[in-house]
Amino acid sequence: MEAKKFTYTYMEMLLFFICVYTIATLFNNKIPSIPLARIIGMFISAMMFIIMASQMTKKMFITFMLSVMSIIISFAVAGDYSTNFKDAVWFFTTVMSVCLGADRKFRDEFKSVIYRKRKTILYTVLICDLILCLAIVSPSSYGNAWSWGDSEGFFVGFAQNGHTLCSCCCLLLVLIMLIFQDEKMRMREYILYFPPLYGVFFSGARTFLIPVAVLLLSGVFIKVKNRKARLGITLVLIVAFVLFLQNSSMMDKINFAFNNKYATNVLSSITNGRSEFWNYDLRTFSQFNILGWLFGKGFDYIYRLNQRAYGLAIYAHNDLINFLVCLGLFGTVTYFSNWIRFTFRTQTETYSGYKLELSTKILFALYVWAPMLLNGMFAYQHYVYSCVLLSIYYYGFHENP
Repeated sequence: MEAKKFTYTYMEMLLFFICVYTIATLFNNKIPSIPLARIIGMFISAMMFIIMASQMTKKMFITFMLSVMSIIISFAVAGDYSTNFKDAVWFFTTVMSVCLGADRKFRDEFKSVIYRKRKTILYTVLICDLILCLAIVSPSSYGNAWSWGDSEGFFVGFAQNGHTLCSCCCLLLVLIMLIFQDEKMRMREYILYFPPLYGVFFSGARTFLIPVAVLLLSGVFIKVKNRKARLGITLVLIVAFVLFLQNSSMMDKINFAFNNKYATNVLSSITNGRSEFWNYDLRTFSQFNILGWLFGKGFDYIYRLNQRAYGLAIYAHNDLINFLVCLGLFGTVTYFSNWIRFTFRTQTETYSGYKLELSTKILFALYVWAPMLLNGMFAYQHYVYSCVLLSIYYYGFHENP
């Protein structure tokens, strides 16, 4: 009897590695000796590069060359090649992901792969939910990561940190949505939502409350056409969201931010101090010479800049400001023009010709742009992939599920 041959396309391998990447991230601290998530992330980047090379268009080629040029220039001016390399990889993978996500051929093929492999996605979701449930009942999964507030501990799970956990939970939520894409709203879908929702609400990472709200409302806005039913379900979700929030450790982080004695103004309080170094980083950029304005100072410069000013070796927590300082106008325009094109394509093109409502378009714009400008996105690759997959969800939706 002839053995069954297992052959996989690059698209199928991409989906497979994204699924494994999600599992590995949520289980990261249990395998500290092996940087499994980072290794799998490299495979994802490789798959995207191969897919892009195999269906290269003129726009893709221009984007690819501009991105490579930005990275080469960043190494020419960098002082810390290790830090520069790390952020350069994130930058390049993000641009590739978004560039592919805006391509109709890619979305056609990836949509078909997702539909065929929904059982694989389901198994991934079940494993991830199980890991999160085990982490929820494990005392070692909680810790006051920011060393402030009166909370007994923020939820980190078995992930590297709270923000990585939340970006991964957003990816997990989108995977769940894809499983039930062509079905009417079902209670089992919301049961699967619970572990990743818990992960976000108890993490203390406030920025991710916006994506969670968007994802919960997206399923309602796109599937429920009766306006009264939609309003009723939306009100129920809002009440549940508020109650869940009030009884989560996220409230400790929110209360601290609004009562932060170190905040100099309302904006500083709301952003938990981010606006302070946004202002400082922008002032520094304005003092660059013409070459600095055009090409920046390298990915590592922003860390040294904020370390010198605030004693914190952190990036700008805002992709626009971050890339202005690091890559100048050249790299920033390359990065943001792709995101703008990606957002527009998602809002205006669907496989079946189904027209997204204005409310849904606004929700998707919030999902993409709010975290990018309030916290920074390129450093959280799970969230970047969730944007691409959410775009596929909208693209492949049928009007009569």
